[in-house]
Amino acid sequence: MGANLLLDSPAARAAAAEGRRGEVLRLARHAAGLRQADLGARSGYSAATISRFETGRRPLSDLGILRGFCEVLAIPPELFGLATPGHAHAPASMAAAAPRTRVVTDQLPDSQDGDGPVDRRELLTAMASLTGAAMLGATALEREIPGSTTCRPC
Repeated sequence: MGANLLLDSPAARAAAAEGRRGEVLRLARHAAGLRQADLGARSGYSAATISRFETGRRPLSDLGILRGFCEVLAIPPELFGLATPGHAHAPASMAAAAPRTRVVTDQLPDSQDGDGPVDRRELLTAMASLTGAAMLGATALEREIPGSTTCRPC
């Protein structure tokens, strides 16, 4: 059973329509005449992981995993919801050769107006330091204010 026969299979179409990707995977594996261990060896997963995918105990939602199974088992992408039915799609080998699109924003990375990249660790360290300094400053200020309700050292 090839990809077109799988696409025409009422069981595969029903499973795809209901979002049962694991069942689609199982039907495609059976159509290819593979055991779970065989599919695992071809796709880089253990037989146990393939079983979990097929039974739904491990969700099949990662696009990279789904595309990999499409390539290994010649599953039409529309059965996994990766394309609309009848939509012409380029083979994976053509997609890999396609030029990458680079997104450019209007802000320069090292601009002088403070919009440059920020290191998260540095930002969090600075915020923690400022919070601590503010708390210490408030405590010291309360000690010096007459009539303050906080206890002052004797």
